[in-house]
Amino acid sequence: MSLDFTVDFDQKHFSGSVTHTMKFLKPGVKQIFMDIVGMDIHFISLRPCEMCYWEDAEYTITEPKPALGQALQITVH
Repeated sequence: MSLDFTVDFDQKHFSGSVTHTMKFLKPGVKQIFMDIVGMDIHFISLRPCEMCYWEDAEYTITEPKPALGQALQITVH
């Protein structure tokens, strides 16, 4: 995971980007789920391989649930 953030202490706000590098252990993965409680996601992009270009990803954000958090569901092609 790589983080690149800017922090505004006066506004109590931070913004930036996170890059996750993942290797699927089984073929046929169609979705990735992450907990994003308290985050505001603006866009997601995927790069299927190191030699590939970044692509906009399809994703869904669920309603927050007190005991479970809030899920980010990313579709993988």
